[in-house]
Amino acid sequence: MTITEEMEFTYKQKWAVILILIIIGYGLFAFALNEALNYSGTIESRRSSLSGTPGLVFIWTLAMIMFLTGSLGVVGIISRFVIEPKITVHGNFVSAPGPIWSPAHREHDLSTVVSIEVVSLSKNQLFEIRMSDSRLTVASSNFESADHFNQFVEVVAAARC
Repeated sequence: MTITEEMEFTYKQKWAVILILIIIGYGLFAFALNEALNYSGTIESRRSSLSGTPGLVFIWTLAMIMFLTGSLGVVGIISRFVIEPKITVHGNFVSAPGPIWSPAHREHDLSTVVSIEVVSLSKNQLFEIRMSDSRLTVASSNFESADHFNQFVEVVAAARC
């Protein structure tokens, strides 16, 4: 079935998710950076210990991972203002923004759908569309309402048939 009219759905990250990424990422980065700069030579836990260079490399690696996590939150803030936050269904195509690190819109051909699945995680639902050459996963929490999410799922399921 081909959708004759174009349908648009607002789709953007919630502020809470972005702020949690920033707070946890940069907060743990500050902690790891402090530990790296004041490294005493040994990291000890109940079951193991790291001393010398391996311990220092571990702390710096942890610090960089946390810095990148916080930076994803900053990119999320920027993308909320720069990227057009919508998913469009037209014909047999879905146009959706990419991941936060590469947010350009991508077109997915619904005529090549291999499978569709709705997965529930706590209070959130993920709708995964697998095509022969790509995959699109959308979260219900990024839609304006649960009704918009359900409508999107119905439209894609109908276009697939």
